Amino acid sequence: MAELVVWVVGESMVHQRLVAGALEAAGYTSKVVNYPDDEREMMALNDMMRQPTAAWPAFAIIDVGLPGITGIELVDRLRRDPMLKSWPVVMLTASEDPEDRSESLLADATAYYAKPSTGAGYKQVVNQMLDDLGARI
Repeated sequence: MAELVVWVVGESMVHQRLVAGALEAAGYTSKVVNYPDDEREMMALNDMMRQPTAAWPAFAIIDVGLPGITGIELVDRLRRDPMLKSWPVVMLTASEDPEDRSESLLADATAYYAKPSTGAGYKQVVNQMLDDLGARI
């Protein structure tokens, strides 16, 4: 099994465990690092950017509903940095607002997925995410 490091930005520990379980079901030993808010994420990103890109997490999963700034604002902030312009950042959110999807993609999120309500749903979404990201990770 290959190790896949993924950053999950959001408050829910249940969400983190479901993502980790879905990655493992897809054949990866996963290391899911959870950042509950944008401030800690930005500090971690600054640390990450001091590393060679080969040592970076494969991608980030960001929820739209974050405390402080929204996930959309966080993606927009990330994309302003040239080093992070092509780093895969996907939105995985319970928001059903079509405007959130549009704004996420306008902020240059790599992809947008609806957060499922079951473990099996997480496996399906994570498999789709891995397929969609393909060569980018």
